[in-house]
Amino acid sequence: MNLARYYYWKYLNRKYSKYTDEQFEKLIIQEFEKRLGRLPDITNPQSFNEKIQWLKLHYYSKKEGILADKYMNREYVSEVIGAEHLVPLLFAYDDPREILWEEIPDNVVIKATHGSGMNRLIFSKKEINRFRVVQEMRRWLNIDYGLLNGLELHYRYCTPRIIIEKMLKSTSGEIPNDYKVFTFNNGSPVILVCSDRFTDGGMQEIWFDSNWKKIDVQEGGMPNDSQIARPSCLSRMLELSERLRGEYPFVRVDWYEIDGNLYFGELTFTPKAGFEDFSPSSFDYELGARINLKLFDHGN
Repeated sequence: MNLARYYYWKYLNRKYSKYTDEQFEKLIIQEFEKRLGRLPDITNPQSFNEKIQWLKLHYYSKKEGILADKYMNREYVSEVIGAEHLVPLLFAYDDPREILWEEIPDNVVIKATHGSGMNRLIFSKKEINRFRVVQEMRRWLNIDYGLLNGLELHYRYCTPRIIIEKMLKSTSGEIPNDYKVFTFNNGSPVILVCSDRFTDGGMQEIWFDSNWKKIDVQEGGMPNDSQIARPSCLSRMLELSERLRGEYPFVRVDWYEIDGNLYFGELTFTPKAGFEDFSPSSFDYELGARINLKLFDHGN
């Protein structure tokens, strides 16, 4: 996070901290139109993005914030599917100035626990400026991620911390693909695979159905022409994802696969804050039909 983004995010934090529920809804509608080029129907939502906005405004609260917290959700994951699926946690800090760098090995991932996009891969401690890294982490912890333009208010219930995890690599030393399983209470899951994240060619995003048939869709214009083999543990990945979803109408469950072993990444209730720019746009409505809000006393 550069300083310009940090100060902008702090400005948004101060601005939105004074907003009422009515102002939040108005802002969400404005942001939706700005990003997707149309007004959302939040009263009678039909598309995936519209239903995520409804859930943000009327359903998600403290419990979802705890499950979205990258440190606090470890207990839930351990209880539901087993601790063997957790990425090894090396350290957790409330203040990054407490980090004892001599105890930190190479090949680790540093993350803030209370939002998205606040992480850093450390391949070698010798190649980083420790002071600057600590300053960056302090900026992360000073951000209220729930009070940004996405208005993912459940993140306000996360506890800002820094965690340091072991960096996952295959036996050949490669960073694994990121499998993002979109699970629904009214339809089969879909899988978004993020591959080639740290290559010169740039990241690819490829969508598959639950039978590993490629779906011809793009989000935000991301390239999607990579060939991704069906993971040997796909059935297990889908089963565990459904168990982690529980009774929720929708949850995205992220995974890494290392030599046949599955490692949990995170739980996300609001992918892209409910502003997924799908092409074709019909995919938005196809996924929306898989979320049944009638089960939550709402007339959809």
